[in-house]
Amino acid sequence: MTILLPFILWFMLLWWGKNAINHRDVLVTDCGACDVDATCDRSENASVCSCWAGFVGDGLHCYNRSACEGGICCGSGYRWSSERGCVDIDECFSPEEACPSPLVCKNTLGSFHCQPVDEGPLPESGLAPRSHQRLKRKGVMSTKRSVVFHCENVTCPAGEDCLTQNNGSQCLDPCVHNSRLDDYWRSTRYGNINSCDKDMNWHGWYPPVPGRV
Repeated sequence: MTILLPFILWFMLLWWGKNAINHRDVLVTDCGACDVDATCDRSENASVCSCWAGFVGDGLHCYNRSACEGGICCGSGYRWSSERGCVDIDECFSPEEACPSPLVCKNTLGSFHCQPVDEGPLPESGLAPRSHQRLKRKGVMSTKRSVVFHCENVTCPAGEDCLTQNNGSQCLDPCVHNSRLDDYWRSTRYGNINSCDKDMNWHGWYPPVPGRV
């Protein structure tokens, strides 16, 4: 048994590394799309790229958590997230105005673009205007945001919001830390009963829930 113990430990570490599922895993049709520091779990209809233990990312791009801490692995226009790796900095989402009025800001990967408010999607991105971007309505430029950029005396870095976590406030990535409003009573299929919770403090992030109307 003593002789077999090192082999048992090695097998357990290997299994744990290959099965350390990252919360940003991506479905692919070809395992060749996975990062070299990711494993590919094949299934009948699709495959999943998962970063190895000690790495963060979406499986297509994986970053060594300890080696890249502080953002030294990220290029210009990107920031470091300890949970997602190098992610795009949304300059249109920063507290400072990225574009002079009356232009509006359109975010692109690694950069941003200033354009007239009536201009359509950017050719290079093909994306429609983001819901959080500043829009001009009835001649007034709106700068309202549903985020708080300061946690007490700390200014949250770009892409993070001051959110409640573990009975305290922290600067966190809202793409990771959010709440799902998927209660059944919120559905239009719930019946004729009207429910309202407008008196609650709803500061936070609530992504849409597919299949609930």
